[in-house]
Amino acid sequence: MSMSSRFAGWSRPAAALIAALLSLGIAAELASAQTRSSITLNGLTITTIGGGRQSISSTDEAALITAGDDKIVVTQRTVSLNGEAHPIRGHASEVVIDNSGWGLTIFVDDRPVAEISEIEGLKKAAAKGNSVAKNNLAVRYATGNGVEPDMGRAAELYRVAAEAGLPVGQRNYGFRLLYGEGVAQDEAAAAAWFRKAAEQEDAVAQRMLAISYEIGRGVARDQRAALRWYEAAASNEDAIARNNLANLYKRGHGVKADPERAAELHRLAAEQGLPVAQSNYGFDLWYGTGVAQDRNAAIDWFRKAAEGGYVAAIQHLGEIRFEGESIAQDYDAAARWFKLAAAAGNGNAANYLGVMHLDGLGVAKDMAEAIRYFELGVEREHPLATRNLAIRYLNGGGVEKNVEKARKLLEKAAALGSDAASDDLEKLTAQSNDQASETRTETASAEPSDPAAQYWYADGKTPVGPMALDALRRALDDGQIASDTLIWKGGTPEWVPAQSLSELKE
Repeated sequence: MSMSSRFAGWSRPAAALIAALLSLGIAAELASAQTRSSITLNGLTITTIGGGRQSISSTDEAALITAGDDKIVVTQRTVSLNGEAHPIRGHASEVVIDNSGWGLTIFVDDRPVAEISEIEGLKKAAAKGNSVAKNNLAVRYATGNGVEPDMGRAAELYRVAAEAGLPVGQRNYGFRLLYGEGVAQDEAAAAAWFRKAAEQEDAVAQRMLAISYEIGRGVARDQRAALRWYEAAASNEDAIARNNLANLYKRGHGVKADPERAAELHRLAAEQGLPVAQSNYGFDLWYGTGVAQDRNAAIDWFRKAAEGGYVAAIQHLGEIRFEGESIAQDYDAAARWFKLAAAAGNGNAANYLGVMHLDGLGVAKDMAEAIRYFELGVEREHPLATRNLAIRYLNGGGVEKNVEKARKLLEKAAALGSDAASDDLEKLTAQSNDQASETRTETASAEPSDPAAQYWYADGKTPVGPMALDALRRALDDGQIASDTLIWKGGTPEWVPAQSLSELKE
């Protein structure tokens, strides 16, 4: 079998990818503006750092600092925090009261002498009705940062902050409802809370509302509304929204195709550090779509995406080195990139490595390693790797010849979309018919593996999976896939757009 047939149709992953996995469910804690002020008390410098309500005053003998409800008294010999005295040993030159977070720490010449922990400060502020503190305390309970994880408590705190009108609280409570974390799942209610936050210019909520309209989750599908909210989020510099909006313009999905606008939005999101956008802008430059073709610049962006862990970019850099396109062919470098991608679960990279070990390209010629990588590709539901392993069993190359196992692998490869595997099956069937007696034995096809729970999506021309339904939903929300990304569900006959799967709307 020629090398071209082993890679036919799979050496150029599509550029139109939706934004990659960011952690959207948990917002970063909100912080207040910081101020710094100092006074000198008999040669002792007293500095306060922090935001919110604070003041500093002094007499000849002492300084009084108030930070919110906390009171600090500083003399030459002691520092008192809310009435609890801490001695100053020796001759001190500076006392620093750091109130920059939710807690408070007092330093004497860089040595901490008293503190109120962040959690204690958050709980105290939340108990007094501070909505920001409630949201931030919810973040701690959701992540287990400084407290025992408690999703129910987190959801309740988010709800209270949301009902108080805090946009980030509304958005975060929307996420809890969307995923049913600590509260009963309710996608319509989630969309409603996203709308409340979106109307207050919360960019993430605007993007999430756009996704809801795009796929009809919790609201009726409305491409115009989706586009409007994507535009709003992009204007508010949300990188994922910019990338998603770019893909709509690039494909002409729900809007007139505009490759120049798409490339510009990809660039903006790429410059914000979003790995999938860096990869997408790399493809814009690679093919000259909406921007002047510049393959050297494209490779630079692919490298940035790879450094950010974007597996499709890592795999594509391997292809570029393997094919020697716009850069010197280097099988050793290709193998290094492919190994990184394969280790991250990329089936296409595993298939390349299998073929490279068969032919000794950049790696040792090693049939056992070739088989191992083909098997990895089979686990990742990669059609070419599955067919390549089938050929080994069909011919007895590196494994004991097993025609029945080869048949099952070919059936699986054909179901995954390999036309060559379909042709192989026809030939195998014809050979079996020539050799069969009048009484034929039916050959069972491969059993689908847990079809109800496994999904794959098309990353360019590379199937990514298997993944459970919840993981697929998160990939959609995180921007890894779009409403028109092709999805295959185990046990079904064909790939379909994500928007046509009813379970993504439930």
